[in-house]
Amino acid sequence: MEDYNWTKDTLDKELWSDECYVFYDLCCERLSVKQKLAEIQADYPYLVYGTQVQKTVVDDNDIDFLYVTIKRFKTRELCLRHCTLLGNGWDNDE
Repeated sequence: MEDYNWTKDTLDKELWSDECYVFYDLCCERLSVKQKLAEIQADYPYLVYGTQVQKTVVDDNDIDFLYVTIKRFKTRELCLRHCTLLGNGWDNDE
């Protein structure tokens, strides 16, 4: 991807930092989690924005509600940059 002309906004963001993502914090019934994720992925597909469930927290097993964090890259370009790094990208050396 050396030939790709990344925008300044994309290059200004540190790789894998929270500033690259949009977070959706949800509290919903267990059965609604897949539906909520599907609704977000309809506008921001997984293969284009990396939209996925990041974290699920259960406060009480007797209650049928979950706290779920869904995250996605802010832009298609950020997703492309992170997904096409040589190696695993953890060293932040592009």
